[in-house]
Amino acid sequence: MHSATKYLNGHSDVIAGALAAARDDALWQSIRYIRVAAAASSGLRVVAAAARDTHAAPAGRLRLLQRDGNRAALRAPPEALHVLYPGLASNPGHAVAARQMSGGFGG
Repeated sequence: MHSATKYLNGHSDVIAGALAAARDDALWQSIRYIRVAAAASSGLRVVAAAARDTHAAPAGRLRLLQRDGNRAALRAPPEALHVLYPGLASNPGHAVAARQMSGGFGG
């Protein structure tokens, strides 16, 4: 699940997101059905607003989100059971993420 609001738009005038799955299984089919049945898709106005700055702003915005993601992962409160952030060396997938995410580990 990704926040298109913060990753693409960067303004407070759009609420949007993206959901992706690795498998086309029963759970994914249920999600697709609910999305279609509820007409849960973005209209043209939302898409245009989300895309308005994508030609220039995302690189800088993504650098800031990555920096903040790193900081948040390192400052996890003691009550947190797990911090699932591939940028942490303690993450089981860190080595794979380091090879695959050459531009950073995301927000």
